[in-house]
Amino acid sequence: MNSRKGKLKKWLWSLGILVGILILAVLSLSLSPQGAVRLRALVDGHPMVALTCRPYHDKDEGCYINATVYDISTKDQYLSVDGSFYVNMYRIHHATFLYFATAQPDILK
Repeated sequence: MNSRKGKLKKWLWSLGILVGILILAVLSLSLSPQGAVRLRALVDGHPMVALTCRPYHDKDEGCYINATVYDISTKDQYLSVDGSFYVNMYRIHHATFLYFATAQPDILK
């Protein structure tokens, strides 16, 4: 019986460490606008896009919609979660030291 409790305790400890590492990874991706774009692609279900894309700041489109905008190349674009548009433009939101990206339809096309 004691051995069983020890194994369960060890398993829960390992699970807690794994969850902690996952939370730190997500927070580290949110420390920059580029990381926030990659995190958004990962959350949307596109891990290969998140690994290979190179987000860049698009000042022209940002001035047009009065927001901070980051783009990815058209070869890395993917269909949005609801399927209504292709995602290659992200609006960046800043809260304290974290950045968050939301998919933005490309309105200039």
